[in-house]
Amino acid sequence: MKYSKTKISLITLTQSLLITLLCAFLTTTAFASPLNKGASWSAHLGYETDLGSARDPGDRDGAMAGSASGPSIGLQWWHQDWLALESSFIFQSSASKAVGEYEQTAWRLGTSIRIAYPAMFSPHFSVGLAYDNFESKWSVPSEADRSYGSGVDQLNGLVGTTELGLSVNYSGWALSAHLGYLAYIGQQKDSQIDTWTEGATGSKTSDDQSAWAKDNNRLGNINLGLRLTYSF
Repeated sequence: MKYSKTKISLITLTQSLLITLLCAFLTTTAFASPLNKGASWSAHLGYETDLGSARDPGDRDGAMAGSASGPSIGLQWWHQDWLALESSFIFQSSASKAVGEYEQTAWRLGTSIRIAYPAMFSPHFSVGLAYDNFESKWSVPSEADRSYGSGVDQLNGLVGTTELGLSVNYSGWALSAHLGYLAYIGQQKDSQIDTWTEGATGSKTSDDQSAWAKDNNRLGNINLGLRLTYSF
């Protein structure tokens, strides 16, 4: 019985020591600088998705919002270990045959100011400006007595961007995930109809098909992404 009590006490003591060491390790690494010593630049490669009306302004896929995904690259200059000026480029594309057919491409070039907490687990916030460009080539197939045709939707202009994310940093490398939002500040919209055949009474007209380009709605997107960053 005495031996059993001693064994239990040793196990409890060992567990306590392991927990203490683990807490000490996490505390030490959590407050370690995410950058290499003396590093003032970092570059990233990522994959990002935009969801929202600015990725299908004409609602060609029959949903309330469009989406497009693709790679991103960026460069950051760290003025302090918590403050950076960054620039980035994103290229995105998508295609669908759910309602008719469309192929869309988009790209965005921007700059922003990033504020980050310098730790192994580093939350960050950024705000900036960018130029966003979107194009969608669409076609509506002939079906029964409905209207059909093809054309091109275009949307571009200056956007404001915000982003909130979390990075895990280790030895100059960082893996981050983020949630962002962009809203058009100034936008140019155009809907060009190449071919169109009117269907029976009550079918969509060519004016209906291009009506989105004439409204005054301000468009925007939610942005989601993952990035791998190296500091040097």
